[in-house]
Amino acid sequence: MNRCLICFNPVEQTLTNKQVCNKCLSKFNQINKVIYYKGIEIFILYEYNDFFKELLYRFKGCHDIELKHAFFNENLLWIKNRYKKRKIICAPSFVDDDLKRGFNHVKEISSLLNLEIIDCAKKIKSYKQSEKKMNQRSEIQKIIKIDKTKINDKDRLLIVDDVTTSLSTIKAIIHNLTTKKDIKVLVLASNCRFMTNENN
Repeated sequence: MNRCLICFNPVEQTLTNKQVCNKCLSKFNQINKVIYYKGIEIFILYEYNDFFKELLYRFKGCHDIELKHAFFNENLLWIKNRYKKRKIICAPSFVDDDLKRGFNHVKEISSLLNLEIIDCAKKIKSYKQSEKKMNQRSEIQKIIKIDKTKINDKDRLLIVDDVTTSLSTIKAIIHNLTTKKDIKVLVLASNCRFMTNENN
């Protein structure tokens, strides 16, 4: 019998080999929100609520790597179909944080999409946006660097981020990809503060 990755209670057997129980699934506030930045589609899967925040802490802070399967859960197949034939650029962590954790959390979740991941984005120093005021978060543009030599002009790109509260990281990556036309963005969760139709 499978047990829920989140609460460890038994999971009802299904043809899709379910890994998260219905009770835990109900705590994800799925919003499927689409917004745009400079004409680029940004798709946000969930609201960044207390449940998601705690789950992300267990995954990152407690190094529970198996929890990566919980984030897409039953949405995995249609998300794969939505972004098929794209190549992923993951929102970066500072390399020292990844070394301490033993993995890059965004890469681990993104790997479930079975798409090529281009390892081209880096944070050149530690910079935690959660510790910054909203008007300071645009400073991230000086911290994130993209090695564009790893990207082909014909690549159809998908930027993946776990959480956004200001779009600052996503904007920084997009600004570093100025010559790229075919870009989409997938964000696991947001607190919805900035969700207007066009974020210029």
